[in-house]
Amino acid sequence: MKVVADTDILSIFARIGRLDILNELFETVIVPPSVKVELAKGKIDIKKLYPEFVQLTTIELKNLKDAHSELDKGEKECYVIARSRNIPLVSNEKIVHRLCKEDGTSYFSLPRILRLAITDDLVTRNEARQLVNSIEKEEHTIIKNKDEIFR
Repeated sequence: MKVVADTDILSIFARIGRLDILNELFETVIVPPSVKVELAKGKIDIKKLYPEFVQLTTIELKNLKDAHSELDKGEKECYVIARSRNIPLVSNEKIVHRLCKEDGTSYFSLPRILRLAITDDLVTRNEARQLVNSIEKEEHTIIKNKDEIFR
């Protein structure tokens, strides 16, 4: 399955050294231009991901103007690509999840990705708990809906 990924998700998996999970779960991870720029600015190395860097089509560029104003440029590009190409969006941003729910665009949240990694035997439950701890420590955040990961 192809997905389009935003900066937040890519940087999370890069920082914990587990881009392999995204490679195993998804056939292709599409990275839009603004996400590529954001990753470069943050010095986030995703070479181990084997991403597909894409350009936006003319129609997608027009649709950027209508994208929700609360989204940053990278999130807007991901959202527009996901909608226009009918592929799931991979994001950890609440606003992105809300917009996807509203218009029926498929998406993967961080807990859902970790749950898939468990069900596909890429990581054990114990390894997933360790990943959650690493992510929370690295990102200085609390992963909500942890129950979704371990159910």
